Amino acid sequence: MVLKTKKPFLETKDLTVGFGGQVVLDGVSLAADAGGIVCLLGRSGSGKTTFLRTLNRLNDEMGAVTKGSVNLFMDGRWCNILAPRTDLLNLRRKVGMVFQTPNLMPVSIAKNILVPLRLTSGLGKKQCRARMHKVLEQTQLWQEVSHRLDEPALSLSGGQQQRLCLARCLALEPQILLLDEPTASLDFKAGRRIEELLIHLAKSYPMLVVSHSPAQAERLAQAAFVFDSGKVVHKLDKSSIHRHLLEECITGSAK
Repeated sequence: MVLKTKKPFLETKDLTVGFGGQVVLDGVSLAADAGGIVCLLGRSGSGKTTFLRTLNRLNDEMGAVTKGSVNLFMDGRWCNILAPRTDLLNLRRKVGMVFQTPNLMPVSIAKNILVPLRLTSGLGKKQCRARMHKVLEQTQLWQEVSHRLDEPALSLSGGQQQRLCLARCLALEPQILLLDEPTASLDFKAGRRIEELLIHLAKSYPMLVVSHSPAQAERLAQAAFVFDSGKVVHKLDKSSIHRHLLEECITGSAK
C-alpha cells in the first residue's frame, strides 16, 4: 500500500480525557491527514501521550474517563472508536503502537514476532514465517538478525530492539501507526536510523509520532500539533514548522 494522496484519517471533536477527576485533555478538536508523518509536540505533561493512547483505547486500561468523539478512517470507512461495542483487540491490531522504550518479550527474536502473530492472525506456521521475513525486511533488520533468530531478543542493541518492536507491530498489518517518542531512549546514530525508517514507512501508513524534539519534528513532519495544558494551541503545516520553532526559541518558550 502506498498513500498517494493526502486524505483525512483522524478526526476528534471536543475530546476530553480525565483520570481520577483530573482533566488531562480538555476539549481537543483536530483533523489529521495521511500522506506523511504528523507530529505531536509539547512540554512533558501537556497531553501528547494521553492523546496518542486515546486512539487505540489504551487509556481505558488506566481507568480514564473519555468524552467527545474520535473517528479513524479504517477499512475504507470512518469508525467511531469510542462506540461501546468497539472490539478493542481488533482496534489495537489495526492501530499499532510503538512505545518510547522497547517492550520486547524475554524470548527469542523470532518468537517476539511469531507468538503474537500466531495468536491473532490464524495463519499457519509457513505463512507466519513468511510474514516475519517480510517485516524484518521492512524494518531493515533481516540482514542483521537472519542468522540469529533463535537468540534472545534482549541481546540486540537498543536501536535493533526498537526496530524489532516496529516489525512486531507491522506483522499484524495495522492500518495506522502510533509512535510515542520512538527515539528518546536511543543514541544519535540509532535515532537517526529510526527516523529514516519512519519517513519511508509513512509512504504506506498514516502515522502519528509524539516527539521530544522540535528539531526532530522539523525533520520528520508534514504537519504538527502543539499541545499545552491539555489543549491544542497550534496546528503547523510543513512550511510553518521551522518558523514556529524559531519564534519559540526567540521567546525562550520552545516546547
